[in-house]
Amino acid sequence: MTDYKRLGKPAYTVKLMLPELKRTFLKYKKRCGNLIGNYFKLNRLHVGLKYLGYENKFTDRYMLKFVPELKIMAKKYLPLKLTIKGLGAFWSSPKWPQKQPVIFLRVIPNKKLNAFHKEIRACVRNKVDIFLLAEGRNYTPHCTLGLGRPEKIKELRKLVVQSRKDKPITIVAKRFAMRLKGGKTKYILKI
Repeated sequence: MTDYKRLGKPAYTVKLMLPELKRTFLKYKKRCGNLIGNYFKLNRLHVGLKYLGYENKFTDRYMLKFVPELKIMAKKYLPLKLTIKGLGAFWSSPKWPQKQPVIFLRVIPNKKLNAFHKEIRACVRNKVDIFLLAEGRNYTPHCTLGLGRPEKIKELRKLVVQSRKDKPITIVAKRFAMRLKGGKTKYILKI
């Protein structure tokens, strides 16, 4: 199965949970209004660090074996300062099966965040699925707002460009977690 065919399928991931982003999320939700059809759940705000594998291929028991090593790793990186600046999007394309663009809060990459992503990749290399669309240079840190309405693409593109002028917002990530089967969250480290 190619990466594109897997998009939207339930997956194991490790992520930085960001309850601190609620106010920012709500501000952008109001700004986007009806340009976005399905908004992400407010209580699940996060920045994904690494896709680990798809639910139909692995078990919670197998994935939880990584937790001790991930916890040691997370202690080196948390708390982690993140800068949010405007909106971004993964636009639909002929290869992308999703008809709706994914609209997100842009997280500006920094050395510490990239090092954390790289170390997680090294930890799970050859033990989980490789998801090339979100690996290494293709890694785009972001916090998903929701799915844009296909008929509103023009307005969404304009809003994304306009948002590049927004003031940056700095937050500090203090929670590292793993998404398990069915969307359950296993906290690995809370500071």
